[in-house]
Amino acid sequence: PEVDQTGQLQLIPVYDQISQGGIDIQSTKGSWLWKLESIIRSSTRETFFAGTYGVEYTFFDIYSTGLDIGLVFEYLYDSRGKFSQTLFEDDFLVALRFGFNDVQSTEILAGVIFDRTTSSTFYNLEASRRFGESWKLDLEVRFFEGAPRFGPSFVFRDDDHIRVQLSYYF
Repeated sequence: PEVDQTGQLQLIPVYDQISQGGIDIQSTKGSWLWKLESIIRSSTRETFFAGTYGVEYTFFDIYSTGLDIGLVFEYLYDSRGKFSQTLFEDDFLVALRFGFNDVQSTEILAGVIFDRTTSSTFYNLEASRRFGESWKLDLEVRFFEGAPRFGPSFVFRDDDHIRVQLSYYF
């Protein structure tokens, strides 16, 4: 804050100059998918790195039904720890991905993120399906459990939600 000529307090925004580099690598070997997404950012105030590192194994065409089931495991990390601007600074994700390989492109992703330091849990469900040539239905369900009173996820404790979206494409 600064005081202007009239004696009024004036807020002046300050924007740090940053240098940032990132990498996004994915490798598919048979039924395995390996992935790495990471950044390093440096400013006058701090230097940190963050990333998501994971693996997915897919069982294809189970019992000749066309159903694919993927098992997803990821680690989410931010070197700022409890000062991170994200909730997922030292967490594990476990998820199941269902691909029905049908004409309607039916897909479901259901997962849980466990916070190693606070034991809070974030549940996520995403599903979608096309209907006919022009319609698509999307479902999203998200909720938190066990948010510690002084933890960063506490502000989201009442923000559970269900979203249903019907889209028409022309």
